[in-house]
Amino acid sequence: MMYWDSFVGKYLIQGVFHALIVAVVVEALLKIWHIHKPHYRLRFRLLIIIFPALAMPLYQVVYPQRQGDQFRFELAIFDSARWLSLPLFDNLVVGHILIILTCLVSIIFLGQEVIPFIRQVMRIRRHSKTGKVNSPKLKKALMDINDSLGGGIPPVVLTNSTKPIIHTSGFIRSDILISKSIIDSLDPDELKGALAHEIIHIVRRDHLKLGVLFFFRILMFFNPIVLIAFRRIIQDTEKVCDDLAVAISQKPLALASGLIKVYRIIEGDPLLRQKGRRLRLSLGLQAKKACLTERVERLVRPRPNPDLNYPNTRLVMTAMALALLLFFVV
Repeated sequence: MMYWDSFVGKYLIQGVFHALIVAVVVEALLKIWHIHKPHYRLRFRLLIIIFPALAMPLYQVVYPQRQGDQFRFELAIFDSARWLSLPLFDNLVVGHILIILTCLVSIIFLGQEVIPFIRQVMRIRRHSKTGKVNSPKLKKALMDINDSLGGGIPPVVLTNSTKPIIHTSGFIRSDILISKSIIDSLDPDELKGALAHEIIHIVRRDHLKLGVLFFFRILMFFNPIVLIAFRRIIQDTEKVCDDLAVAISQKPLALASGLIKVYRIIEGDPLLRQKGRRLRLSLGLQAKKACLTERVERLVRPRPNPDLNYPNTRLVMTAMALALLLFFVV
């Protein structure tokens, strides 16, 4: 029996094919319907992660005969087993190439997502918090944001760390960690924009939402399509927070220049380039730079983004159509 004939193999293979189909459909609809607002794009791209993780087990529960030979030969519109068994040369078949690809993606997932996440959590726990907001510039920015939001902003905590830090921490009770080097480097408008961005993350409960999404990402750790979709969703989330932060500060150029300054401070931090970590940091910073460039472009050259008519209806209809289509892809 081939590996992909087992239940685990079927889950792996169908997960990859389902993700590919959903990604092609979703990205095509985003272009056809001219959906540019990151809030809507994020919702549609969630389907690329959720469907491959849940579809095959749910179909198995609802209709166990779906995995049988009769369904594959008579009803399925795409049978992955036939394609995976196609020979390439010698004893190598298409399925072996796919297995090698999923192994590589699993290694990337471990090296670029799991290990950095664990290190970041440990690093946050090591940061000592002064708990005192002594900077008049910081106090003024927080007062302005509080007035714009009508109160209820999360706590902002200073850290004694010498590293450049500005990010949120905590899933249930979140606060914002910020270092003195960031406060000193940004002007008042830039600081207000950067803080507003982080506060919006907490107001939207992005840490909790992305934590749930990361669970689905773990289920699909082997899936290259999900890897790309997850990173695009992260970028869409950042863009949503940029837009809401600009709605508070009314100064998109200040937020753009603040993003560039923070990136340059972090990129040039000598403490981050010790212990032979240059290559890994270079790859990570290049990815962040590409995302930052796109975000800054949106802020500097905003494009008109008309509201989408019936966005929820379109999303539901897309999900229903995909659920029906994927049922016949085994």
